[in-house]
Amino acid sequence: MFNRNISFGSDIDTLDQNIQGKMVEIADSGAANSSITVIHNLGYIPKFYDIKYISKATQIFDFGTPWTKTKIFLASVTANTKFRVFIH
Repeated sequence: MFNRNISFGSDIDTLDQNIQGKMVEIADSGAANSSITVIHNLGYIPKFYDIKYISKATQIFDFGTPWTKTKIFLASVTANTKFRVFIH
């Protein structure tokens, strides 16, 4: 039974989440439509990601590089975007 204590956590890029996955912040996406390596170190290949914050109008998408037990690869259609992603 859950007591409403499932949480995405209060910090970025830490393990304080009370849900399987990891919240990671990307401070600058770099050039538009280029690969962004997001390190998660979950120890398994994640199946999903959820964008939780974006600093400007853009779309974040899977770059197409196969994901690993430590990294996923995303891209932004807009250059120099800050965003937060929950990987699970």
